Amino acid sequence: MSRPASVPTRSRWRARSPRAVVTSADRARVAAVAIEGAVVLIAFGLLAVVITWPLARDFGTLITAPFPGNDQLGYLFDFRYAAEHGIPVIRDYVQEDVAVPYGRPASAAANLTLLGTLLPAVLITKVAGPIVAYNVVTLAGLALSGAAMYLLVRWAGLGRGPAAWAGLVFVAFPYHLFAATAFLTLVQYQALPLVLMALVAWAVRPRPLTGAAVVVAVALCWLTFPYIGAMAIVMAAVGLAVAFVLHGTRDGWMPAVRRLAGIGAAIVAFVAAPLAIVAAINSGGATGSLARSPSDLALLGAELSDFWLPPNTSAFLTGIVGGEWYAIGSVGGERLAFVGWVTAILAVAGVATGVALRRSLPPRQAALLAIGAPMVLALVAVSLRSPYDLWGSQVTFPSRGLYEVFDFIRAPGRFVIAAMVGLCALGALGLHLLGARMSVVGRNALVAGAIVLSGAELGMGLPLPTTQPTLLGERPAEEQATWRWLADHPGGAVMEYPEVGNTNVWRYYMFGWTVHHHPIVNAVHGPGDPGGEFTRTILDPRPRETPAILAGAGVRYVVLNRWAYDALQMRLPRRMPAGFTLAERFADGSEVWRVDAAPSAGQVYFTAQGFTPQRLEFGGGRLVNWRTLVGPGEVSVRVPVAGTYRVRFEAAPTGAPVDLTVAAGDAAPRVVPVRTRGEVTVDLDLPAGTTVVRTTVPDTAVASVQMAPWVLEGPR
Repeated sequence: MSRPASVPTRSRWRARSPRAVVTSADRARVAAVAIEGAVVLIAFGLLAVVITWPLARDFGTLITAPFPGNDQLGYLFDFRYAAEHGIPVIRDYVQEDVAVPYGRPASAAANLTLLGTLLPAVLITKVAGPIVAYNVVTLAGLALSGAAMYLLVRWAGLGRGPAAWAGLVFVAFPYHLFAATAFLTLVQYQALPLVLMALVAWAVRPRPLTGAAVVVAVALCWLTFPYIGAMAIVMAAVGLAVAFVLHGTRDGWMPAVRRLAGIGAAIVAFVAAPLAIVAAINSGGATGSLARSPSDLALLGAELSDFWLPPNTSAFLTGIVGGEWYAIGSVGGERLAFVGWVTAILAVAGVATGVALRRSLPPRQAALLAIGAPMVLALVAVSLRSPYDLWGSQVTFPSRGLYEVFDFIRAPGRFVIAAMVGLCALGALGLHLLGARMSVVGRNALVAGAIVLSGAELGMGLPLPTTQPTLLGERPAEEQATWRWLADHPGGAVMEYPEVGNTNVWRYYMFGWTVHHHPIVNAVHGPGDPGGEFTRTILDPRPRETPAILAGAGVRYVVLNRWAYDALQMRLPRRMPAGFTLAERFADGSEVWRVDAAPSAGQVYFTAQGFTPQRLEFGGGRLVNWRTLVGPGEVSVRVPVAGTYRVRFEAAPTGAPVDLTVAAGDAAPRVVPVRTRGEVTVDLDLPAGTTVVRTTVPDTAVASVQMAPWVLEGPR
């Protein structure tokens, strides 16, 4: 029997939904949002340009920094190195072009948690160079942070004026401006307001979409910088706890438990687990060495007074009080936690007024109030130093507990960044509620006054300082004659002198690699890095074994940098040992020497186990780099092929004659009599690769031995 024509074929299975009709009002609303968004981005971009002027005028030569060098130069090296070698994010790796011959260990987890900053910087470096990349990251961090705060406040329905004020304060509060001149990776705050926005949305409407928004926002924070990620976790913990209470009282406790468990599991699965897997894979490498000392918590945590006492660099208060303000204000640096009196007053007003009007607040504003206030308190608590002096006692504060979870944290004072998210949002709520009963003129005057007063009290002195980051004396490092000469003479590694363990000088040497592209022995080292231990054996070019050791490491040129010797108040060596040949002398007195010595057959360094630090001794017309054995000592020896090697080194007893026992791995020990100062030799059977050679004397309390660096011959 045929189906009646009046019955639709699939009517019982699926009803046809009416097609959505887009009205002209919808189009106008979308256009208005797009226009406002564009205006906001342009406005905060212009604010960033004004704050950093004349950076935009000299975009390829200046950066925001008080002086050249330091960490800023390190970022430029990192951008160029990553642009040429990639950004590993799964397994730890070694930067082979620095810290020759061992390379510089680097952390994949660090790259992963910096990817939001590092990836765009590297892409820009490929096109326009590292200085332009540095400046784009700086300006984008300032502008997008303000725009994200504006978005949060507007989305909460608090109006354009309060949103503009909140965005301005979030851009210009003191720690943000300090970070823009000191720590490039700590300028990108734009994901933090999105975390609060997502938490409010989840509290108001717990749906898969809002839950996903929380997870994505937290993940974005972890892809920005580890501290930002840790801040997001604290924010999420407070926000989800508040949302749990709100959901339980409104919808019942079992649904609230299921929602909390679901979103918690999602954060673990999509944020915590990937980070934990990368950390576990690399626990024995550079990632495993990122842990900091808990003693730093007491030095780099904030005091309560830091939040309300303006920094001693405040131009506003210096103009009122005079130079005496420098001795009155807070110390600044990592303790630069001043949030602004206007910010604090408006935030308190927002909480007080919001509580009084809580029954009439729209859902988003009510949730913002409920989450924002405890969030600020929690973030302030974890930002304080630990132990904290309280009523004459040393009290352990929450920053210590945070350290136990995230052991990379050494500067809890930085958590003022996340506290400012809640304070700005609550301050905007206060502006909105206070102005709700005013006339249009009154509201505008209130907002304008808040903007003017906040801008005045928060500014540390604008515009921010700018400098040429690579400046050496009166010329950029790119124009250094020695590095230009090396660029014209490719091949072989380079050792830069002086080598004195000065981080700023190391930064310049590493930047020099971006100019000449020779592998270099010098680098900024982590504790116990083989490259750092190796440089201690060739600390000075003048000991007679240095040329052979450098040749064995593949070094072709040694550079004596007059600018570095002068900066460190040292004298340029007047005489170099056999094995070096002068290749070029420059107008400023710098020299390049060619390494012509017969190479050592392997690389050797004394570990910290059983040896004193190096001691340079000048006498008899030559320099000796001594290490004294003070206990069972370990020497790292690396050779390319297995065989019997002869070890040659100068030794001297520290008292009576002594027998030095040397044992390579599991091989039988060899006894080396050290009666007087002189050269000694010992034959060792070594496998290919690295071997730990143990050295002992009968009783170091009675007599021991001091040794110069070892040179290897062979294999035989």
